[in-house]
Amino acid sequence: MHIREYKLATGDTARLDHRAAIISLEDERRVLSSSLLNGGLRSDLNFVFNYDELEEKTKRCEMLAPTHEEHLKIVAENILKLPSCQTTGLTTAAQMRNAAFCEAAYGAMTVSALVTAGVSGNALRAGDRATLDQKDGRPFILGGTINVILAIDADLPDGTMLQAFMTCTEAKTAALERLGCRSVVSDGGATGTGTDGVIIIAKPDSELRMTDAGKHFKLGELIGQTVETAVRKALYQQEGWTS
Repeated sequence: MHIREYKLATGDTARLDHRAAIISLEDERRVLSSSLLNGGLRSDLNFVFNYDELEEKTKRCEMLAPTHEEHLKIVAENILKLPSCQTTGLTTAAQMRNAAFCEAAYGAMTVSALVTAGVSGNALRAGDRATLDQKDGRPFILGGTINVILAIDADLPDGTMLQAFMTCTEAKTAALERLGCRSVVSDGGATGTGTDGVIIIAKPDSELRMTDAGKHFKLGELIGQTVETAVRKALYQQEGWTS
């Protein structure tokens, strides 16, 4: 089994095999996650994952529980052998062997992005006509997904974590714009897929405290560069997209 390892900007190690990327957090971290499993802003997590629902097989994604939150808990505990109460994670149909890792630095500040990406059948533009009406948390599985795990070697206050999330999302959209990706339900350019996820990891014990992750500032520039590059690279490796 081929295993890859990447050292993230925060000093944590991401370990990738055929089914998942698992990040073990070495110390206390600030984590902002869009996941339904321990999502939101947390300081009590030990693990982050991105799981391939297909595991490189040609079968349909199968939900393991009535709700997506319960499904993620089962993936964490039963498949990845991680304690669900200390874990947050994302799922995808993109293959882990096509994951892209990019890093950029400026002075003492380093940012790294680990991305899996696919847009086939699921590229959408914000504001497109919805096709689903969620009821009682019932899960659904569609084609492509862009999942971004972003690590920042700095101490970020709450508002800056949210700014980083915004800049990361804009960088994903910039990558799709550069590639000319179109929505599957309208004539507009795609701004993402219908199932994208983001997890941001920051280092609260860092001597470097950053208070702005917007596009006027160097941290925003590094986030934009790493995420856009990693998304384009992952889409090339997964589906052959080129600009």
